[in-house]
Amino acid sequence: MTKRALLSVSDKQGLTDFAKGLVALDYDLISTGGTKKALEAAGIPVTGIEAVTGFPEMLDGRVKTLHPKVHAGLLARRDVPAHMAQLAKAGIEPIDMVVVNLYPFKATIQRPDVTQAEAIEQIDIGGPSMLRSAAKNFAAVLPIVDPRDYDQILAALQADEVTPELRQRLAAKVFQHTAAYDALIAQYLTTEEFPEKLTLTYDKKQALRYGENSHQQAAFYENALPTNFSITGAQQLHGKELSYNNIKDADAALRMVSEYQQPAVVAMKHMNPCGVGLGTTIEEAWDKAYEADSISIFGGIIALNRPVDLATAEKMHALFLEIIIAPSFDDDAFAVLAKKKNLRLMTVDFDQAHTADKFETISVGGGLLRQEVDAAFETPADFTVVTKTQPTEAQLQALAFGQQVVKQVTFVGPEVPLAAGIVDYFQAAGLAIFGPNQAAAQLESSKVFAKDFMQRHQIPTAAYQQFHELAPALAYSQQQSLPQVIKVDGLAAGKGVTVATSYEQAAIALTNAFENSSTVLIEDYVDGFEFSQMVLVGGDRYVLLPTAQDHKRLQDHDRGPNTGGMGAYSPVPQITPAIIQQTVTTIVEPTITGLKADGLSFEGVIYVGGILTADGVQVIEYNLRLGDPETQILLPQLQSDFYQVIVDLLQHRQPHAEWQTVSSYLGVVLAAPGYPGKAQSGVPVPTLAGADYASVAGTPDQLVSAGGRVMMVTARAASLAAAQKAVYRQIDQLAVGDLIYRHDIGAKGIAATTD
Repeated sequence: MTKRALLSVSDKQGLTDFAKGLVALDYDLISTGGTKKALEAAGIPVTGIEAVTGFPEMLDGRVKTLHPKVHAGLLARRDVPAHMAQLAKAGIEPIDMVVVNLYPFKATIQRPDVTQAEAIEQIDIGGPSMLRSAAKNFAAVLPIVDPRDYDQILAALQADEVTPELRQRLAAKVFQHTAAYDALIAQYLTTEEFPEKLTLTYDKKQALRYGENSHQQAAFYENALPTNFSITGAQQLHGKELSYNNIKDADAALRMVSEYQQPAVVAMKHMNPCGVGLGTTIEEAWDKAYEADSISIFGGIIALNRPVDLATAEKMHALFLEIIIAPSFDDDAFAVLAKKKNLRLMTVDFDQAHTADKFETISVGGGLLRQEVDAAFETPADFTVVTKTQPTEAQLQALAFGQQVVKQVTFVGPEVPLAAGIVDYFQAAGLAIFGPNQAAAQLESSKVFAKDFMQRHQIPTAAYQQFHELAPALAYSQQQSLPQVIKVDGLAAGKGVTVATSYEQAAIALTNAFENSSTVLIEDYVDGFEFSQMVLVGGDRYVLLPTAQDHKRLQDHDRGPNTGGMGAYSPVPQITPAIIQQTVTTIVEPTITGLKADGLSFEGVIYVGGILTADGVQVIEYNLRLGDPETQILLPQLQSDFYQVIVDLLQHRQPHAEWQTVSSYLGVVLAAPGYPGKAQSGVPVPTLAGADYASVAGTPDQLVSAGGRVMMVTARAASLAAAQKAVYRQIDQLAVGDLIYRHDIGAKGIAATTD
């Protein structure tokens, strides 16, 4: 039985060959306007649409196919006898295929001189109507919208293998196409910035090897109307294919570097700038960005707002970098950088920076958020100085530069700025910052506040007494059993605690404590197993980090003075899932609800210094930051995007955070001689790729100590014992000289796994 196909296309690519193939398969062709003329010119038999409808085109071609003899022929279900009987009664023949692509509305509105009248004339009405009718009845009618499908469809027809799956795929493609077409029209005509219905459409630009993690599938989409100044509009000149994380980092770097008028370089790592430099030349800007953090820049994404010259290229070539994106590359600079076959070299037209998207959207569960891009820029002229001491011009310029850099999201690390109220200042300026405000920061900055808080909210902790004078504190100490825990009220960098095992030691500790603080606590000693439980918090939402155990004492076997931490391992085998749940139920959640009940808004880290006793888990102390050295062996276990986790928590959304569960992590800290007292400066510090450094000076290949703890060596392995062995093997191969470190980090955990 002869079948009928209706062809009406704007894009005539491949049309005649496809039509000839249909005729060879005994299809009768129906067509309109320019499509009909093209077929006739190719000598292909075709019937005009007027002969089918019995009605001429009208209104300058606006009405051609909107007729029952077309749509009834498409929509009639072949498996419903009543439908077929109605067609026969009306003298309507079925149509078995629709080949339609639409008026070029997108190409029209991309013309810089297009008028609204011209754009409206390119809004197709009949084409989408026929496609939708055919796609609705795809079980009987083949709906074809994409010329790239012609060959596959002909082959399927010739082999008599037009499967239900093929029909459904073609129908889905039609509805995707018409939905995107309508969305583009709606966007063009919409004038509200935040309309009641937000219609956005994107085209698939690239299939990605994987998503944020290797087990996640992903793809890259771009706006249907491409933005020239964007990562989607960038041209890749060299290097391997971009990954999911590459694209996110490159986008963040490009956004940031575009804000500067003078030569600028941004080094981006995991969505956070690890270096931003400004200069009179692009080489000077690179030098400053590199010096900002010469360690973290390794493996980073670099964005420059000036062409890359040879001198700058040679300096970048010396490092392992993932991406370099710039307006252009000088020929000799490109030749140097292209020696690394995997290094991605990309260009973006910075002259089009003014065309960048004015709005940004962020996906949330069940919807999305839309806002204006933060393009605000303040200069020192906008500042008001409220102190008697006036900042210098250089300080004002540095403040303006810093504010511009950190306006994305700032994560506060140290405890001193938190206690001083840095978060309050940022929030007052409308800047996103992850950390507790000054009032909430008292959980760490005041031992008395923390103890009162725990008592008020029935959070388990050791009994205590506070004192403001030495004499009554000494008298009380003499009446208490040993050991005793003596704590200075205030920040002490983990070293303001003494566990006194004799009354003489307690008296010395109390005397020293009152020399540094007006308030001192004497706390009952609690015997048990200590561990660290960190939590990322945003309002009443939280993310639990894996457990860890810090080693506070300076020397092996937990001897010597307290320090900021000499090493850590994670996870802690002694802390079972049941104990973790107990910690959450009795400490973590009561802390979060207690903060809310006390009117303390909280976005930041709650570090629970916990101890497992015979009576259950208790709190030794709170910190409100990512603890050191635990962070170095905790954050590498996160398999989700850390930046997105923080952004979600800042907006009080529950993030998706996935952690590894198969490996053990261990790290050992090396410190300068004299630590935790007056540490020696200028002591040589070995260089080790992958190690974490702090309080060092010099150059990357000639580091020296400039403080106490100077480096941390870490390893990941299938077991805790293997991780320990890997770390100490690395240390044994280093020229550690006079640096001090413990030799038993992880021993408690290993003992627990071998008992």
